Amino acid sequence: MKRILFNLIYNKILSNNIILPFKKNIRYIFLFHDLSPVSAIHHNDVYSTDLEVFKNNVEWIRNHFKMVTIDQITNPDYLDHYPSNLASIVFDDGFHSVLEYGFPFLKSLNIPFAVFANQAAIQENWLWCSNILMAVNQKNNNYLQQIYGNYMDEHNLSYDDFLKDPLGSLNNSSKLKDDYSSFRDGSIEKQKVYLDESDIKYLYSEGVVIGNHTKTHKHLSTCSTHIIVEEIIENKQYLQNLLGTEIKHFAIPFGFHTTYNEFALKAMQANHEFIYGTMKDRLKGAVQSLIPRIGLRSETKSEIISYVNYPLLRNIS
Repeated sequence: MKRILFNLIYNKILSNNIILPFKKNIRYIFLFHDLSPVSAIHHNDVYSTDLEVFKNNVEWIRNHFKMVTIDQITNPDYLDHYPSNLASIVFDDGFHSVLEYGFPFLKSLNIPFAVFANQAAIQENWLWCSNILMAVNQKNNNYLQQIYGNYMDEHNLSYDDFLKDPLGSLNNSSKLKDDYSSFRDGSIEKQKVYLDESDIKYLYSEGVVIGNHTKTHKHLSTCSTHIIVEEIIENKQYLQNLLGTEIKHFAIPFGFHTTYNEFALKAMQANHEFIYGTMKDRLKGAVQSLIPRIGLRSETKSEIISYVNYPLLRNIS
């Protein structure tokens, strides 16, 4: 009974903004992906956020935090000058919808943001993970059955179950290693989904921070060491050559501890100042070796408040 009562009180506190106003020097990074309309071929609940939901959520964040760049939120000198609560907005994968829908809104409010980009998306308009989800949207069973046959053990997972969560299934497949070429499909990749080189250059000229997100967004924990190095180093060099600037921020594809290994983490750290994962937590003290980001899709304001409150309440409970 005491446990039930504790949970009720705990959850009530979590979903109401009664902790943050009394905190100082609190820092959060909020992660989004795609802002495309539901009609877009690549729109998917896995990574897409309705534009109006995005606007409402950013407004809430803006009303409770000073909005800064990821260069500022990770800079101890900046924190000394601005002891208020800070937040940054970032996007992974470099969807074109960020430029088309997100940039005009964020610029109108003078809110900075960052984009973590992949060379394959920029140059070839594809990433294996979005190709899979677009094939599901299109009911492209020939393609999906080929992927299922190549990577999944049909005795352990039925095709119907695979379709319910294809990315999750593939990320848990022992057959997902170095070669992702079978995920390519010209018929899927016809419509523009990602930012191209001119888009990336334009955003950078407008003050957007560009970070490394690997060359093709592979599941690094299953890759051989030379492919891990290629994914990390080649994408960094490509972005640096494209923009003529140092790339010091790196976001881990998928961002969970199961999606990279110790070798990959060391390669990231050896080539970047700041490494980002996907954990519902805040930045603490000096910047951690793995910086947390709160991933958002279509959360309500109460849910966002709970994400913000949880690490604060955890520290005092």
